Amino acid sequence: MKPSKFVRVIRNYLFSAIVLPCTLLVCLTFWSIYVMDKKLVCPKCVDENYPSWLNHAIHSVIVLPLIIEMSLPKKYDFVKFWKALVILTAFVIAYQVMFLNIYFEHNVWIYPVFKYLTWFQRILFLSMLYGWSIMFLYLGIYLKNWKGSVTINEEIKEN
Repeated sequence: MKPSKFVRVIRNYLFSAIVLPCTLLVCLTFWSIYVMDKKLVCPKCVDENYPSWLNHAIHSVIVLPLIIEMSLPKKYDFVKFWKALVILTAFVIAYQVMFLNIYFEHNVWIYPVFKYLTWFQRILFLSMLYGWSIMFLYLGIYLKNWKGSVTINEEIKEN
Protein backbone atom coordinates (compact mmCIF):
# COMPACT_ATOMS: atom_id res chain seq x y z
CA MET A 1 0.00 0.00 0.00
CA LYS A 2 1.49 3.33 -1.06
CA PRO A 3 1.42 6.14 1.49
CA SER A 4 -0.78 9.06 0.58
CA LYS A 5 0.76 12.15 -0.97
CA PHE A 6 0.22 14.06 2.30
CA VAL A 7 2.16 11.46 4.29
CA ARG A 8 4.99 11.48 1.72
CA VAL A 9 5.23 15.29 1.85
CA ILE A 10 5.31 15.29 5.68
CA ARG A 11 7.93 12.52 5.68
CA ASN A 12 10.08 14.37 3.15
CA TYR A 13 9.94 17.64 5.06
CA LEU A 14 10.65 16.03 8.44
CA PHE A 15 13.59 14.11 7.00
CA SER A 16 15.03 17.09 5.12
CA ALA A 17 14.32 19.76 7.74
CA ILE A 18 15.04 17.93 11.00
CA VAL A 19 16.53 14.44 10.65
CA LEU A 20 19.25 15.18 8.10
CA PRO A 21 20.66 18.44 9.51
CA CYS A 22 20.39 17.37 13.15
CA THR A 23 22.04 13.99 12.52
CA LEU A 24 24.98 15.58 10.76
CA LEU A 25 25.18 18.28 13.42
CA VAL A 26 25.23 15.78 16.30
CA CYS A 27 27.94 13.70 14.65
CA LEU A 28 30.12 16.65 13.67
CA THR A 29 29.73 18.55 16.94
CA PHE A 30 30.24 15.55 19.21
CA TRP A 31 33.40 14.33 17.50
CA SER A 32 34.84 17.84 17.08
CA ILE A 33 34.52 18.51 20.81
CA TYR A 34 35.52 14.93 21.74
CA VAL A 35 38.81 15.30 19.86
CA MET A 36 39.60 18.52 21.74
CA ASP A 37 38.62 17.36 25.22
CA LYS A 38 36.63 14.21 25.96
CA LYS A 39 35.31 15.44 29.32
CA LEU A 40 33.45 18.29 27.59
CA VAL A 41 31.02 15.81 26.03
CA CYS A 42 31.54 12.65 28.10
CA PRO A 43 31.57 13.21 31.83
CA LYS A 44 32.96 10.47 34.07
CA CYS A 45 29.47 9.21 34.94
CA VAL A 46 28.85 8.41 31.26
CA ASP A 47 32.15 6.51 30.99
CA GLU A 48 31.38 4.61 34.20
CA ASN A 49 27.86 3.56 33.16
CA TYR A 50 28.08 3.07 29.39
CA PRO A 51 30.67 1.22 27.31
CA SER A 52 32.69 3.37 24.93
CA TRP A 53 31.41 1.47 21.86
CA LEU A 54 27.85 2.54 22.73
CA ASN A 55 28.86 6.18 22.85
CA HIS A 56 30.63 5.75 19.52
CA ALA A 57 27.55 4.08 18.03
CA ILE A 58 25.18 6.77 19.27
CA HIS A 59 27.24 9.56 17.73
CA SER A 60 28.57 7.89 14.55
CA VAL A 61 26.37 5.04 13.39
CA ILE A 62 23.42 7.43 13.13
CA VAL A 63 24.93 8.70 9.88
CA LEU A 64 24.62 5.28 8.16
CA PRO A 65 20.80 5.19 7.95
CA LEU A 66 20.96 8.78 6.74
CA ILE A 67 23.29 7.83 3.88
CA ILE A 68 21.11 4.85 3.00
CA GLU A 69 17.96 6.98 2.97
CA MET A 70 19.63 9.61 0.81
CA SER A 71 20.84 7.01 -1.70
CA LEU A 72 17.53 5.18 -2.13
CA PRO A 73 15.76 6.06 -5.37
CA LYS A 74 12.71 8.23 -4.95
CA LYS A 75 10.68 10.17 -7.45
CA TYR A 76 9.41 13.69 -7.06
CA ASP A 77 10.26 14.25 -3.40
CA PHE A 78 11.47 17.82 -3.83
CA VAL A 79 11.51 19.99 -0.70
CA LYS A 80 11.44 23.79 -0.75
CA PHE A 81 14.35 25.25 1.21
CA TRP A 82 12.39 28.12 2.79
CA LYS A 83 9.60 25.86 4.04
CA ALA A 84 12.15 23.43 5.46
CA LEU A 85 14.02 26.33 7.08
CA VAL A 86 10.86 27.35 8.96
CA ILE A 87 10.46 23.78 10.24
CA LEU A 88 14.13 23.56 11.24
CA THR A 89 13.99 26.94 13.00
CA ALA A 90 10.87 25.95 14.96
CA PHE A 91 12.56 22.69 15.99
CA VAL A 92 15.79 24.45 17.03
CA ILE A 93 13.88 27.03 19.08
CA ALA A 94 11.84 24.32 20.82
CA TYR A 95 14.99 22.28 21.52
CA GLN A 96 16.91 25.26 22.86
CA VAL A 97 14.00 26.32 25.07
CA MET A 98 13.92 22.79 26.52
CA PHE A 99 17.71 22.73 26.84
CA LEU A 100 17.85 26.08 28.66
CA ASN A 101 14.80 25.23 30.76
CA ILE A 102 16.60 22.17 32.14
CA TYR A 103 19.49 24.40 33.18
CA PHE A 104 17.29 27.05 34.81
CA GLU A 105 15.07 24.49 36.56
CA HIS A 106 17.79 22.10 37.75
CA ASN A 107 21.01 24.10 37.44
CA VAL A 108 22.54 21.32 35.31
CA TRP A 109 23.86 21.53 31.76
CA ILE A 110 22.92 18.44 29.76
CA TYR A 111 26.05 19.05 27.66
CA PRO A 112 29.09 19.56 29.94
CA VAL A 113 30.82 21.91 27.49
CA PHE A 114 28.35 24.64 28.50
CA LYS A 115 29.70 24.64 32.09
CA TYR A 116 32.95 26.11 30.83
CA LEU A 117 31.49 28.84 28.61
CA THR A 118 30.36 32.37 29.49
CA TRP A 119 26.84 33.39 28.51
CA PHE A 120 28.20 35.26 25.50
CA GLN A 121 30.11 32.14 24.39
CA ARG A 122 27.04 29.95 24.94
CA ILE A 123 24.90 32.19 22.76
CA LEU A 124 27.63 32.33 20.13
CA PHE A 125 28.03 28.53 20.22
CA LEU A 126 24.28 27.92 19.92
CA SER A 127 24.13 30.42 17.04
CA MET A 128 27.00 28.64 15.33
CA LEU A 129 25.21 25.31 15.71
CA TYR A 130 22.10 26.84 14.16
CA GLY A 131 24.19 28.13 11.26
CA TRP A 132 25.69 24.67 10.71
CA SER A 133 22.17 23.21 10.79
CA ILE A 134 21.11 25.60 8.04
CA MET A 135 24.19 24.65 6.02
CA PHE A 136 23.39 20.93 6.40
CA LEU A 137 19.75 21.62 5.52
CA TYR A 138 20.77 23.37 2.32
CA LEU A 139 23.31 20.67 1.43
CA GLY A 140 20.79 17.87 2.03
CA ILE A 141 18.05 19.53 -0.01
CA TYR A 142 20.50 20.28 -2.80
CA LEU A 143 21.70 16.65 -2.91
CA LYS A 144 18.17 15.22 -2.76
CA ASN A 145 16.88 17.56 -5.45
CA TRP A 146 19.95 17.02 -7.64
CA LYS A 147 19.60 13.25 -7.31
CA GLY A 148 15.88 13.56 -7.96
CA SER A 149 16.41 15.63 -11.10
CA VAL A 150 18.77 12.93 -12.42
CA THR A 151 16.07 10.31 -11.79
CA ILE A 152 13.44 12.42 -13.58
CA ASN A 153 15.76 13.08 -16.55
CA GLU A 154 16.50 9.35 -16.86
CA GLU A 155 12.79 8.58 -16.78
CA ILE A 156 12.10 11.17 -19.51
CA LYS A 157 14.85 9.66 -21.71
CA GLU A 158 13.35 6.17 -21.29
CA ASN A 159 9.91 7.31 -22.53
